[in-house]
Amino acid sequence: MRLPRRPKWERRLPEKLEIDTAEPESNSLYLQIEIESTETQRKQGIRALVDCGATRLFIDREYVKSNQLPTKKLSRPIPVFNMDGTANEAGSISEVVELIIRYEKHSERALFSVTSLGRQNMILSITWLREHNPEIDWRTGKVEMTRCLPRCCIRCREEVRAERRNSKKEEDSIKACRTSPFPTLLDEATEEEPPTSDLPFDLEEGDRVWATGLLPEAQCISAMSTISQQLVESFSKDTEANPVLPTGGSGLKDPIPDYVKMFGQVILVMSP
Repeated sequence: MRLPRRPKWERRLPEKLEIDTAEPESNSLYLQIEIESTETQRKQGIRALVDCGATRLFIDREYVKSNQLPTKKLSRPIPVFNMDGTANEAGSISEVVELIIRYEKHSERALFSVTSLGRQNMILSITWLREHNPEIDWRTGKVEMTRCLPRCCIRCREEVRAERRNSKKEEDSIKACRTSPFPTLLDEATEEEPPTSDLPFDLEEGDRVWATGLLPEAQCISAMSTISQQLVESFSKDTEANPVLPTGGSGLKDPIPDYVKMFGQVILVMSP
């Protein structure tokens, strides 16, 4: 009889698991992490043991029940062995829990095998250490996730996005250069001739130039002739032509000079 096909997430699980049944020492490495259920989005803190003897991520069965974490059943149970090769007394793995774990800026989505861990609530295995390769100070117990993959690090994902944006800008610049005309090399470029000047001499930077204005020649402006000016001009002309005024038949001088007679009409009009 052919067995049913397992789901994709279950096919990623190993055929067997190993776990260290020895009690952890007082100087064992623990991490205080945050977990979130992918189904209920409930968040809570948990103390996880970093165990180089385990080959998979484990979570305690009693902890799962007490915190009501949703589980997924396996179509094929996975056997669990101790470090000495004997079968683990807790039995095979028949269910898993999918969680999002966070530590500092590190974040990842992972499957935890549910089994009995005794005094431990969670175990991070040697495979987890190899995958993320954290920097561990065994004297102080400080763990820094500085070398983990971009897909599981919030800070790394931001850096990858920034790198992709920069790469996209560079690609666009290269495409623009390829489609535009071929640039002219500097040694082949022709120097532009300086603009010509109307000055009879050359000016250089720093020279001083003194400038002044030339005033135009004075022009004589005559006013229009008035009646009094015309009378004066006529008297002058008549005096020059006749130094002695003519006399009448009685030997008396003519009381009206000739230069006034020619303006008789004007005088009559202007008289009151």
